[in-house]
Amino acid sequence: MSDTQPIKRKMNMKKLGILFLLIPFIITILIILLFVFVVDSLGAVGDLLFYLLLFGSPIFIGMGIFFLIKSSDKHKGIFSNNVSKRRKIIGKVILFGVIAPIFLLLIGSFVYMQISYYINAELSKKYRENCPVYVAGEEEDEILEPTLIGTYEFKPDEYVWRWSTEDMGYYYQDILIDNPQQYIPKQVYTVKESWLLKNNYKLDLNCTPIDFTKVETGQSHKCTISYNEKVISTDVRHEVHCYYEESKSCTNSLGVTLYSNRYSSGNAEYLFLLSHAGDSHNKLSAFRLEDGEFFPLMFKYEDRGENISSQTFLISDTIFELYGIEKYGMFDFMMDGDMNLVTFFSEPTMGYTNNIYGIHSIWNVEKDGLYLKKTVMELTENWEAEVEDGI
Repeated sequence: MSDTQPIKRKMNMKKLGILFLLIPFIITILIILLFVFVVDSLGAVGDLLFYLLLFGSPIFIGMGIFFLIKSSDKHKGIFSNNVSKRRKIIGKVILFGVIAPIFLLLIGSFVYMQISYYINAELSKKYRENCPVYVAGEEEDEILEPTLIGTYEFKPDEYVWRWSTEDMGYYYQDILIDNPQQYIPKQVYTVKESWLLKNNYKLDLNCTPIDFTKVETGQSHKCTISYNEKVISTDVRHEVHCYYEESKSCTNSLGVTLYSNRYSSGNAEYLFLLSHAGDSHNKLSAFRLEDGEFFPLMFKYEDRGENISSQTFLISDTIFELYGIEKYGMFDFMMDGDMNLVTFFSEPTMGYTNNIYGIHSIWNVEKDGLYLKKTVMELTENWEAEVEDGI
């Protein structure tokens, strides 16, 4: 019995070593299966497995190699210090030449990505604040700060020459529905759409019947939208365009946009609806959809000293975007982090007697509403030259 026990012990160490070496591959397979099949219900577990793979792989590999080395030393206990000099050298080479560099590389890469994102965000912010704009003059180029030429009753929090969301530390959210368009037969027709959302809840859209042989180009109609068979709105914009009388079909545009993060563990989805407010403007409304219930997100802001809480907010055309705020670097798309809604507004009087291009409104997205963070007025650099040229 005494001769067989060390052999069994060595076999167990060898199996244990192989198991530790296989753990990173097992975790990788679990992550792939998790994100492909059950991401909606077990996304938090997926995040945990990912970080375990990232930081635990060097440890698992090191322990696997350790036990394999020990299993090769005959008649030595598992934690015995009586290891041959040759194998000690091999162990040190593997530990300090392979495992330690891999571990430091993973940790260093993670820290570097976080630091670089913060540095880039700060540099971009300072660049936007301090970067001069060169405008072509008759004799020499002049350096101009963002300055309003003319007057406008609205005073923003910030003036900029060029608005760029890429410099704001944003990343794009996943869009499942984006103002759908389709060809419609030129006849009496009813538009009906249905989308399957997270956890098998349905979003249904039913529009009023339209005689497409009589509609005018650009005319807007209404649709009703429901979530889990509960009516959200009966005033969704349904815009129709029939460009040629001889054509056999028209095109339409539905004022529905839905953001849904397929990678996160959360069940919340964000629905934005447009209702008719003129040829070039729409009223935007926002809702959070979660577990079969919908929650209106009121637009909350201050106007002339009065606190406003409104179901809708006026925007130009369909110009708005929901962004995530960078926090985890390359892993942002896997998290449910902070978000900003950015809307845009412009009206005909802008640009005629001043150099205003439009106004961007930035909203913090909270569970109980959309809170105005700041307003940014985008100005036109060469406005005076363009006016002189009759542009």
